[in-house]
Amino acid sequence: MKYRVLSLLMLVFAVAIIAGCTQSTAPAVPPAQPTAQPQQAVTAAPQTTFTLGDHFFDKKYSWQDGNDVYTEQFIVPQGQPWGVKYDITPLNDDPQKCWYEVTISNVDNPSQKYTFGYARSYPSDKSQIHAVYDYGSYKVEMKGNYVKVDMTAAKRNP
Repeated sequence: MKYRVLSLLMLVFAVAIIAGCTQSTAPAVPPAQPTAQPQQAVTAAPQTTFTLGDHFFDKKYSWQDGNDVYTEQFIVPQGQPWGVKYDITPLNDDPQKCWYEVTISNVDNPSQKYTFGYARSYPSDKSQIHAVYDYGSYKVEMKGNYVKVDMTAAKRNP
């Protein structure tokens, strides 16, 4: 009879182990701690996007050397936001030789001056659009080297 009781206890113990009833309150393996650092929120600067409406001027220019300067003048009415857009076509396979620069000056207020360009120390985007916020009489001076430029100055549409 001793052997039967001992066998019965071992059988109950084995069934308890298989059933998972003998778990302790402490886990056998400690839970893994997350090692990832919290990410900081990155705020993107808003991009100004707009289209151009009625033109102050829209012309094509071409440069074969860096000595030519083209000039345009126009008047922007008060309360009329405006902008410039230009599309560049390089005329030489060597990108170091192709560049464009435009300086926009308010004739009535010489401290209001904007300078944009392509290549050299400017972005190499072949199509660029820039917002200008002030009204008045403006003079636009353009120079370049081995480029064709389609230049537009026009009122901005929202």
